[in-house]
Amino acid sequence: MRVSWFSIFMAIVSSSLMMLIIFFLRKRLNFINKFGVITLIIMLGFCSFRMVFLVEFPTHQYIIGDPYVLARILNPFLRDNFELSTKIMLYSWIIVLAILLIQLGISQSISRKRICSLKNTADEKIFDKLVEIDKENKLTVIRSYKVPR
Repeated sequence: MRVSWFSIFMAIVSSSLMMLIIFFLRKRLNFINKFGVITLIIMLGFCSFRMVFLVEFPTHQYIIGDPYVLARILNPFLRDNFELSTKIMLYSWIIVLAILLIQLGISQSISRKRICSLKNTADEKIFDKLVEIDKENKLTVIRSYKVPR
């Protein structure tokens, strides 16, 4: 059991793939209804476990030599170009992170504007029941036709 640059690289790659799978499955209602949110949480746990434990087991792996495809993928990450390749990976990760954070901020602001633009269109029966439940607070009931019942 040892930690090497290859184990770090494989932990990053495998965790990134798992995060992409989680990202795409989180919006699939069929998947959520069939397997539940617990499945996504377990997948996230596996992803976190792989990022924390960067070990490889040399007795349990067999590396196939490929001079064509694998060599071209791994050559930039070998000792000669290691500093350059780590900078490229770090900067690309930071750029993707910045793009995703900007996208998240924009979608949050659009959602906030849409919610604030909705008008109070509560049914009197519903409003009376809510006032009966909580008499101290002023409640606002908004009905949107964009949200399914």
